[in-house]
Amino acid sequence: KIAVENLQSSLNSIEKCRKILSLLDGNYFCFCLDVGHAFIKGFNPEDYVYEFGKDFLECVHIQDTDGESDRHWIPYFGKLDWDKIIASLAENNFKGTINFEVFRCFANLPEELFLPQLKYVQSVGGFLIKEFETRQEK
Repeated sequence: KIAVENLQSSLNSIEKCRKILSLLDGNYFCFCLDVGHAFIKGFNPEDYVYEFGKDFLECVHIQDTDGESDRHWIPYFGKLDWDKIIASLAENNFKGTINFEVFRCFANLPEELFLPQLKYVQSVGGFLIKEFETRQEK
């Protein structure tokens, strides 16, 4: 499917995303939530999950931010409430793809530190998955 992502510019609210998605064929289009973009625009990412989780949400771009700019930090390095985000995904029985967008943590990194950093990102991802699975069991 073709994923429509919430952006910082034109598709920067639940209402705007809902309007666009209502015009598209759900057989071909889905919604991709970028949690950082939502937060930067002053919205709670979990509100998007509750709005689109049952019908359109099939992809989540995971990144953290300070709320000022699109930082693409590793989760827990910024201000996002990961507990609420993971809880909302579990409550909506999310079965889609989670994509880490944390490329800035690799910028200017010496080559010998790339693999240890990648393993750290993997451990954060593993932690988030365990939190998600634990919440789904409840």
